[in-house]
Amino acid sequence: MMAAIVLAGIAVIAIPSHLPVVPYSTILLDRSENEIAEIVRDERYRHRPTDLRSVPDFLETALIAIEDRHYRSHLGISLRGIGRAIVRAAETGSFPEGASTIPAQQVRNTLWPTAPRSIERKIAEFAIAFKRSLLFSKEEILEGYLDSLSFGRLAYGPESGARVWFGRPLSALSRAELLALVTIAKNPGRYDPIRSYDRFAARYAVLAGRLSTLGVLSSDEAQSLVSTPLLFLSTPPQDRLPYVRDFIASLHYPHHKDVSMRLSIDAGLTDQIHAIADWVRTGIVWRGVSDYGVLIADRESMELLVMIGGADYDSPEWWQVNATLAPRQPGSTLKPFIYLLADERLGRTPEDAILDLPTAYETSDGYAYEPKNYSLKYAGSISQAQALAESLNVPAVKLANELGIETVYDFLKTVGVESLDRPASHYGLSLALGTAEVPLWQLMRAYSIFAKEGDFCDLRILRDNPLSCRPTADPEVVSRIVDVLANPSYKLGQFPLYGDLDFSDRFAMVKTGTSRNYRDTWAVGFTDRYLIGVWSGNKSGAESDRVGSVTGAGAIFARIVRELEPPGSVDTSAPAVGKTSPYFEITHPLDGSNFAIDPTSPDNVQSIGLRFSTNIPYDQADAFHNGHFVSEKSLPADPGEHTVTIRLKRNGVIIAEKTVGYSVR
Repeated sequence: MMAAIVLAGIAVIAIPSHLPVVPYSTILLDRSENEIAEIVRDERYRHRPTDLRSVPDFLETALIAIEDRHYRSHLGISLRGIGRAIVRAAETGSFPEGASTIPAQQVRNTLWPTAPRSIERKIAEFAIAFKRSLLFSKEEILEGYLDSLSFGRLAYGPESGARVWFGRPLSALSRAELLALVTIAKNPGRYDPIRSYDRFAARYAVLAGRLSTLGVLSSDEAQSLVSTPLLFLSTPPQDRLPYVRDFIASLHYPHHKDVSMRLSIDAGLTDQIHAIADWVRTGIVWRGVSDYGVLIADRESMELLVMIGGADYDSPEWWQVNATLAPRQPGSTLKPFIYLLADERLGRTPEDAILDLPTAYETSDGYAYEPKNYSLKYAGSISQAQALAESLNVPAVKLANELGIETVYDFLKTVGVESLDRPASHYGLSLALGTAEVPLWQLMRAYSIFAKEGDFCDLRILRDNPLSCRPTADPEVVSRIVDVLANPSYKLGQFPLYGDLDFSDRFAMVKTGTSRNYRDTWAVGFTDRYLIGVWSGNKSGAESDRVGSVTGAGAIFARIVRELEPPGSVDTSAPAVGKTSPYFEITHPLDGSNFAIDPTSPDNVQSIGLRFSTNIPYDQADAFHNGHFVSEKSLPADPGEHTVTIRLKRNGVIIAEKTVGYSVR
């Protein structure tokens, strides 16, 4: 008796009473409170909080009867059990299993779950259990004990145990299934019903018999439980939206008990969009396109409704890559920003004329950069609206050059294109054609300035986060760019009537893009209610068999728009005729071009073609090479620096003259 009093005094004064808690998972809920995923803490703890009020009576009763049938009457330690354990320790030289009450087991589960047993730890275990029994109610201790139990498969607590073994909430389990959890909890590695079913079944039958002996079950009930078939999941259930789970986990939000994060995601809509994208993919997979990524946000609130990071998360190759977050070359989808800047900074409106002719630009390393249109054809003088609508490369680069690539670069950074992690000079003018890598997430967020009338807005994925926007572009300028990309009449040169991207029966602004060698296709834009971004390609970066944006991402975008937006009135009137201006350009050789002599060919067959383009009426064109008249349509390939001049005449009078320089080595 005196020893017990001394032990109590030491425990109350010197020993801590609070135990560490097994870290909790984070449960992700969609906007309708449907569970879509569970973030396993530190990739080690699948732990849902235990509320004793929601624990089935049979589970509570069975655990107490099997583990500590005198739990309701002792103060955390069993003197009889300790006495038996001491006698056995003296006989064997080691401290045996057993003698642990529920409070003592909780101490061991949380303080040293994997440490070897020792007399010192056992004494500390008893002392802490005793103190806690003086300070906390039986219900509080029992709840903490249940919460600390491991059920294998990283699961802690009976709620998590129910889900990893049966795929259902604890409240939905039968008595047989609850007894199975009690069986597993004794030693999850030893009594794993998938890997060691015979051992599990034997232990299960023993526990059923013990509950019958203790009066918790009748003999018939015990026999019924033993004969009840149990269906275990071979692996823990898969999360409904794993790409969303991984994205939220990467943001490192803090974990708390009872945490459930309400997201803006719409799981039902995600399933719907998945089916649409899969349907398109099956039609082009034979052409070497295996994957896609889709983002959809509410245009008004900027809440993210859909994030699909790939066709199949569990695919053996590249499953872990979220296609909406992976940097890829966005192709022509950056061009609207170039035209917006040209209007805002240079006063060059969509109606103004621009030359679509071959042009050479000197790069920082002294070479000539000569952008080409996709069709390899050139329109001469064309309105900027038509150049943007038809996604012509040469005019976009020309405007970027006039703006200065630093201006373009800085603006893209302003609208959230954070993947531009090198100086503007590294990208050069080809940045206008989308040669820098940009994730779909950043690209769609940048397009918010078009959807939100000049405001740049962050995408929201947590429902409690407020809308965050800032004025970034002139709303009138934005409106002019949107008109070009939403009016079907402007885009006839690129998207034919009645094609997938002909939205003559509903409003949709869209810009497509295709990266070099058909690796990536893109479609980004918005409707009355949604901001939509689509990527299609291969996560490996493999080229497709010439699948362009209209057939790839554009086809997915088009079907999404028709699924989500009802037909309605839209302005399909022909756009105003853009301005044109007289032009005269030497298109070959370009000013600043560098040519190299082919050492494998005879000198007398090597020459440089001479071409020009103009819309000025003339009746005679004279060419001069280094000041000397030439009558041929080709120039000699002599080493050195050269000039070529072309003069246009009408009625014998020179009306235009152009000179360019080039070099041959």
